[in-house]
Amino acid sequence: MPLSEKDKIVKAVDDAYLKNKDRLIKFFSDKGFNKSESANLAHTMKNAVYFLETHEYDRHDIEISLRNEIKEELASRKKEIVSLMGSKNILKDIIPEMDWDAMLEFQIKLIDEHEFNKTRAGKNKSLQMALEPLFWRFARLQIGQSRQVNIVFDLFEDFNFDDYARDDYHTPNQILGKKEKKERIRKQFQQPAMKSRQGYAALFGWAD
Repeated sequence: MPLSEKDKIVKAVDDAYLKNKDRLIKFFSDKGFNKSESANLAHTMKNAVYFLETHEYDRHDIEISLRNEIKEELASRKKEIVSLMGSKNILKDIIPEMDWDAMLEFQIKLIDEHEFNKTRAGKNKSLQMALEPLFWRFARLQIGQSRQVNIVFDLFEDFNFDDYARDDYHTPNQILGKKEKKERIRKQFQQPAMKSRQGYAALFGWAD
């Protein structure tokens, strides 16, 4: 049976991580993290490294394909849950201890709150989501926000991602150098990751 587009991307994501796992561990080790921390930080990059190696012109097409398939799956899942809500009395008879109303409503809320149901496609949207675990891990390790941005900038340089390894250059409106690129990381990746973390903390009752 041929793989779906999503499954092809998932396989490519897994392959990219396995290929770069040791490289990532060394990168974080060189940044001063111990062996265990470096391995954990490398693992947070499991879904992100594929997008770092994918050209920006291809990322948007991949994003649209992946988004469409996942949104279809989410819609199908929501339809199934709504159907279950019509049969919740049967579920209550089977497991009366379970608060089925709250459980099913929570599952629908998770689907409605999925990033693909709240945002539009963009060449870096999937990368933004894939980098969230890295920033969350930094926060757990109490790494300051400026250092977080510096590490991610160096990571982007190491992978020659987009223009991050490029020397300073002029655009019609400004000069783009390290300072401007780091500010871009802060706005495009770090801030959304922290906002997402706060949202999940509120949703699941995590101690933030």
